[in-house]
Amino acid sequence: MEQTKLTTTTNPEINTIVAGLINSQPIIIKSLIRNTECSLRELEAVAGLDRQQFNAVINNMVKHSLVAVGSEKIKATYRLVLAVQDYRQNYEKQRVIQLSEQGGSFI
Repeated sequence: MEQTKLTTTTNPEINTIVAGLINSQPIIIKSLIRNTECSLRELEAVAGLDRQQFNAVINNMVKHSLVAVGSEKIKATYRLVLAVQDYRQNYEKQRVIQLSEQGGSFI
């Protein structure tokens, strides 16, 4: 039951981690979100990281229950999907704030 909660819910800490991953590793996040499942080696190839860097990113994602890893395959958990949705909603809100609401001078 607890494991299911970890992979199907998100929270502000997870959302912050995912926002960082979106900014630092957008190819990995896009590939995971767009595909039901993908090959670890193919994902590593498109990520543009060396094996040690790639493994560190994936290990961090596993640690936070953002991905499920099989012997050769990896897939996003619903937690990752929710955190990406949260990022998109907050990003959109930040983008559409009126200039007058941002404060400061625009001259």
